[in-house]
Amino acid sequence: MTTNPADSGSPKLPPLRLVSEVRAALVMGYGFPGDADDFDAEFNRAVNHSDGIDFTAAAKVVDDYRGRILAKHDPEWETSIAAALAEIEAAREAAQ
Repeated sequence: MTTNPADSGSPKLPPLRLVSEVRAALVMGYGFPGDADDFDAEFNRAVNHSDGIDFTAAAKVVDDYRGRILAKHDPEWETSIAAALAEIEAAREAAQ
């Protein structure tokens, strides 16, 4: 039985410099659920809508998903999200 390297708890992430490296990391499960398919769709849409010279939108898609991978594996990320949700809940309760 093979294990998903993204679930191994290892802090070592694969290289994320190239489009192919970001895509491979997403396919291997380093991103959030559904990210691999969403990345392909968004990246292809950005490339297809480029003028053939300016690929800024495609580069932004790669950068966004690279950030999602890094966020998912940041040990402080979940703590930060939980704290933000607690603040929102407290604000809602105070407003009632």
